Amino acid sequence: MKKFITLTLALIMVLGCFAGCSGDSYKEDTVMVVNGTEVSFDEYCYWLGYSASYLQYVYSSYTGSSAVDWDAASPLDENQTNFEWCVANTKETIVKSCIVEAEFNDRGLKLSDEDKAEIDETLKTAAENWCGKGADQEKLREYLAGVNINYDYYKKNLEMNLISNALFEDMYGENGEKLKEADVLKYAEENGYVNANHILIQTKDPNGTVEYSDAEIARRTELAKQLSDELRAISDTDEMMTRFAELKAEYCDDLLYRAKCTGCEKVFGIHKKDFDEGKLTCPNCGTANKADNFMYSDNAEGYEFAKGAMVEEFYNCCLSLKEYEVSEPVKSTYGYHIIVRLPLDTAKSIIDPYASSTMTLAATVADKEFSDMLDGKTEKATVEFVNGFEASNFKSMFTDSGFKLTSYKDYKASKESSDK
Repeated sequence: MKKFITLTLALIMVLGCFAGCSGDSYKEDTVMVVNGTEVSFDEYCYWLGYSASYLQYVYSSYTGSSAVDWDAASPLDENQTNFEWCVANTKETIVKSCIVEAEFNDRGLKLSDEDKAEIDETLKTAAENWCGKGADQEKLREYLAGVNINYDYYKKNLEMNLISNALFEDMYGENGEKLKEADVLKYAEENGYVNANHILIQTKDPNGTVEYSDAEIARRTELAKQLSDELRAISDTDEMMTRFAELKAEYCDDLLYRAKCTGCEKVFGIHKKDFDEGKLTCPNCGTANKADNFMYSDNAEGYEFAKGAMVEEFYNCCLSLKEYEVSEPVKSTYGYHIIVRLPLDTAKSIIDPYASSTMTLAATVADKEFSDMLDGKTEKATVEFVNGFEASNFKSMFTDSGFKLTSYKDYKASKESSDK
């Protein structure tokens, strides 16, 4: 399981938090203490810079410019300035990292030899990517020092990625398989997840851009009704599902081969039966295309999805159906859907409009539980700035041109100079 759904959890994938000693006295460069674990100046600044870079990315995505007014209200939280958001996000990221590492150690977990080999390979690749082919770890160490990153700390960050994954797998399994199926299904039902299959009869061309003629739409409307009536008349579930699969393979427009035409370069789609029969002519320009230019999109088993993943008409119809009940034709912008609702399947990949990658239903619930666990422990964590540090000490690093990373050595020298 290598996917987390929030920014702070995503940061954990590469975040390391060196364990220090607890007590009343701390190392000179300690900025923050989390549940007795010391966080160094360089470590804190690294993740402060990461948060600043993420904000610049957000601004660049929406405005085309990475320039940030650090005193303006943040687009990620209107109750905070951009600087305050960076400080808050850095704190939360570091706290959650410390919690992950503590949980990992408390469970007696260790990184495997395969994990360590993966880290070594990543370091080797990084050295060659940044320092040139054949570069060794000393070259990488020099390169990282030039951008104020300690080599050992960088390596620790790589370890944290694997530590996070190992902890998740120990708690839930790689894809949430350690969770009770009943608990997964209860969550899915309470949060509106649906499993359904459909036969789509489009009223537009395969690319969904041009409406068919009135006569063709009328023919397709009647076809959708005939298919629905036939399926709804079958009382035996197994027989109905067998026939559903047969009709879907023959008529469904959501089961297409698609290709970019070698003549007009427009993307077009054809039905499976047309592909099998070698009818590969582009409907736009008439060019005969080769079979190996086509890509097949198979959704024969239908979809399991969260609210918002499908058009509203499709989703609402699914909610109104009982398991294995077939709908009358449902009209959407795509055409007519003949839908059969299916039982939820914890091992089936789901379509979630708010997730960045595809996971099974069980993995989705495990991810949510893992996130909730970290949030709960974060709320109870003991966190404090020490050695006279506070957030305002780092404001000078936020400049008009972006975040200027400063090492503790340079910070100390500058402070001593200004105190004279």
